Amino acid sequence: MINLTFPRDTIKGFLKKFGDIYSKNFESPYEFWVSISAAFLGNMIIKIVRLETSLKTQPRLYISCLGKSGVTRKSEAVRQTYYFFKDYYKEYLKDKKLNVTYGVGSANGLAKFLDLK
Repeated sequence: MINLTFPRDTIKGFLKKFGDIYSKNFESPYEFWVSISAAFLGNMIIKIVRLETSLKTQPRLYISCLGKSGVTRKSEAVRQTYYFFKDYYKEYLKDKKLNVTYGVGSANGLAKFLDLK
């Protein structure tokens, strides 16, 4: 049997603090805050941190928060994390773009949004 429990004890530093603070002040679960902030942080450093290998792949970061519609506050966690990074790191992000897609509802909804019919 696969253990699907989120590994809270492995989260440290900035991500832990971010998850702790935001999950105590908003309805979204801790797991969403940690995952979304990790994706935003990764997006910020993706151009300057690379693993030196013979593979020359382009890094791509995706995050998907799953939960019942209107109940788990998925979009709100993304929105608040976006505001945090946009405001706190505005000098660093001044010439960069953070792309966020809200409320596509499903894999089919995402494909439709991306026009991949």
